[in-house]
Amino acid sequence: AYYALHLLGGDGGRPGGRVTEDTVGVYAGLFGCAFTLGRTIGFRPWRSLRRRRGERSALLLSLVLSALLSVAFGAAPSLPAAVLARLLLGLSSGVSGAVKRAAVDAARAEHRRRRALMVDHTREDAAVLEEREAAATERVLGVMAWGMAAGPLFGGALCSDP
Repeated sequence: AYYALHLLGGDGGRPGGRVTEDTVGVYAGLFGCAFTLGRTIGFRPWRSLRRRRGERSALLLSLVLSALLSVAFGAAPSLPAAVLARLLLGLSSGVSGAVKRAAVDAARAEHRRRRALMVDHTREDAAVLEEREAAATERVLGVMAWGMAAGPLFGGALCSDP
């Protein structure tokens, strides 16, 4: 939000500033919307890339692009450039799909290992596998949710005046 104040030259305390503390939420929403739109558009291409090149390659590429585009967002000289950088940052964010897929694969591998130890396979096997996959996905989504809540909290605490 304060990045919009910086980019547009608005100052909450300066009369006639283009952005005030009352209107800065609109610009913060614009940054968030651009990122989410990029993630939505980029979901299928990242999934396709993970299938063709493998999880690890896609994950590494996503991390490198995210790092570079985060720097581009921070160095953006204007609001349109910052919104574009944020959109591209969302497009490059293929990490969440790869992590969710890795969690499901780990649950399946654990299930196969346990199943190999059992002599008698029952119909409950499929239900147990689904339950483990759901639990793994829930853990990943829970950690992501905590990260989305805690990240801005810590960032705001670090940037605030003592």
